[in-house]
Amino acid sequence: MKNPPFAFLSSNAVKLIALILMTVDHVGMLLFPQYRILRIIGRLSMPLFAYMISEGCIHTRNRKKYLLRLFLLGSAFQIVYVIFEKDLFFNVFITFSIAVSLCMAWDSVKANLMKKNVAAAALVIFTAAFGVWFILFGLNLLLPVRISFDGGVFGIFLPFLIYIAPNRVLKLLAMAIGCLLISLDFGGRQYFCILSVLIVLFYNGERGKLPLKSFFYIYYPAHLAVLYGIDYIISMLKS
Repeated sequence: MKNPPFAFLSSNAVKLIALILMTVDHVGMLLFPQYRILRIIGRLSMPLFAYMISEGCIHTRNRKKYLLRLFLLGSAFQIVYVIFEKDLFFNVFITFSIAVSLCMAWDSVKANLMKKNVAAAALVIFTAAFGVWFILFGLNLLLPVRISFDGGVFGIFLPFLIYIAPNRVLKLLAMAIGCLLISLDFGGRQYFCILSVLIVLFYNGERGKLPLKSFFYIYYPAHLAVLYGIDYIISMLKS
């Protein structure tokens, strides 16, 4: 299916929009929590990244390296987060690492184990995913520290749902359904994340001319370090 004539945003452009929205969200979280609109604007960021993760699974030359980059960056950031926050809230790179693993498992099961029986492959994948969710639920009952993921359980499934959709229209529908499930899970301002589908309507499926891959990987921990530093300085000045 060809892209509509109004689609003018490359993947780089969509990611840059997501970065801006994410930064607005984190500025609201750390520096200006009294301005609810900043957090509302930020709700559009994660689904945009999720769509681009699904695109990355399709277009990357080496999905194993793609997964490894996400996981290593997420792990490095997670270690720092656990040390300072004493919390087992897993960052978005860990969430997306699991999502990419699901996409790879889907292709493997569909191609090898189920003889391209899509319904059977879907049953295996979703049963395994439910098993992971059940284990996490049990651990949260037993452990004194809650285990959770950025985007929640449905945040893990969002890139996967988009990935398995066979065409542009169904990918947008899958994205909308995934956003709705995340919204039902978190409630409140999270419902605004569904508006991110309107941005993806203008995505043209092209990468873009500028080589920004390293920038996208570096920006997430870098901007958080800056914002946490500013927040620390402000708290020190107030005390």
